[in-house]
Amino acid sequence: MYKKIIFNLTLLLFVLCFACIAESETESDQQITDFNLSGYSQQGKRTWDVKGKTADFLDEMVNLSDIDANSYKDTETINLIADKGVFDKSEGKLHLQDNVVITTDSGAKLITDSLDWSQSEDEINTEDKVNIEHPAFNADGKGLKAHPSLDKASLLKDVEVTLKEEDDIKLKTVEDGSDERTVITCDGPLEVDYEKGMAIFYENVKASNKVQGDIYCDELFTFFKPENKDDQAADDSLTGKGGKIDKIVAKGNVKIVKGENITFSDEAVYDAVEKKIILTGTPKLFIYSDDME
Repeated sequence: MYKKIIFNLTLLLFVLCFACIAESETESDQQITDFNLSGYSQQGKRTWDVKGKTADFLDEMVNLSDIDANSYKDTETINLIADKGVFDKSEGKLHLQDNVVITTDSGAKLITDSLDWSQSEDEINTEDKVNIEHPAFNADGKGLKAHPSLDKASLLKDVEVTLKEEDDIKLKTVEDGSDERTVITCDGPLEVDYEKGMAIFYENVKASNKVQGDIYCDELFTFFKPENKDDQAADDSLTGKGGKIDKIVAKGNVKIVKGENITFSDEAVYDAVEKKIILTGTPKLFIYSDDME
């Protein structure tokens, strides 16, 4: 998703560069109102468009308001909106501020209060709270760093992720009325690699499920099912658009707590399809019963 985010930011830079050329031929401190610009490929296909309420040119800075941009690539449209933006022409950096939202046709959505992009460092980042809605999970955290050219991203700290299971639509409920979704928390970071179809949680990891119990570990790996967009007969949950979790692997000082029973192992593998856990590394099980006194 984060690689696609750059397309939105890049198209904004194309617009700004175009506007800067126009500015050089007129007076400085110029303002453009209600602008709406588009870009096309050599084949005449629209590749991007951007519109906004105002664009103020102040020396090396361009202040933007009510930004609404789209990037069109293949069959997917990516949209970026923000209340305000500042483009630093000298450093090639773009700062987006207030109600920053990035969405894609594949169902991914990022929401944050601010976002910075550096052309030279090929990185987008923020220190603010971030919410990510993905077909496979919903994630919250504080701080984001992403390197779109590598198709990788990190939520830096205070991470909480809710996984979406295969039968999310028909979730059973447990006695207290809550559902069976798995919630993973960690101190951070959370590293997501979409090319490898995996996400890794670090530091004080806890995965909670009302049915399976709680898993504590040093590191936790989640694996997404591979994309299968060409197979029209396949269920949506098996496609890249569905993006469901395939398995979860807990490593290092693994402890599983279910009721009063506790299990220790070096590694635990949870199969999201079979709904079962496999323990490795001389597992130890401590069972407590009311009959044992």
